[in-house]
Amino acid sequence: MPLNKAFGNYLFEIVVIFIGITASFIFDEVRQNWEKNNQAIEMMESLVVELERSDEYLLYIDTTYWQTEALLQKYLQEDDMSLEEFNDLIYNLTEEVSKARLSSISSFIYSFSSTDEINILSKNKEVLRYLSFLESLLEEHADLIMEVNDHSKLFWPYLEETGWTNVLVNNEIYSLQDTTTMFLPMHEDLEIANHEELKSLMKWSYLKLLRLQQVNNALHYQTENLIAELEKVIQPE
Repeated sequence: MPLNKAFGNYLFEIVVIFIGITASFIFDEVRQNWEKNNQAIEMMESLVVELERSDEYLLYIDTTYWQTEALLQKYLQEDDMSLEEFNDLIYNLTEEVSKARLSSISSFIYSFSSTDEINILSKNKEVLRYLSFLESLLEEHADLIMEVNDHSKLFWPYLEETGWTNVLVNNEIYSLQDTTTMFLPMHEDLEIANHEELKSLMKWSYLKLLRLQQVNNALHYQTENLIAELEKVIQPE
């Protein structure tokens, strides 16, 4: 076999092997990108479900905030307030203002914001923008909740003096026992705590509660925007 022909065959085999290896690498990269894209889509679908559930929860705590705001106004304006209403007010400020459900969505968003998912979403700046907005709002919400809960501990000496700590503790015991008795019998000598110092503390809680309502409204708005943008990525037109 002539030397030139042998060299040509040898070169052809090298080119074929090179093309085969290159194609294999390209195929493997395409497969990995496809798998990452599918994983990101699945995670986005899960995020949409979590966001919808959290928005439903926000509607629930909206009601709690509105009720607490109305009770605070009644207390601070010294309107005629029943013992049950005062009990609800204290209980809402010390126990009902909770961040538990929103903490779970915060964790979900932080886990979602990993490198792979963010790279896939890099072409959709709106999703990244709303994710950033939500993260900031959720952090502010968590900080406000902590401030309100910590501040409510300052109520305790004034409540102890008027006998309300026993009512609150017993109310918590009743709820743990899953009783159907929602309102405890009020002692006939029990009075609403009207200390000026307590009212001053309540005014601070009132301001923080108003801010919580503003944050909740912003969370509703940004959640709806993020869901809309995620659905565009999941099911492109």
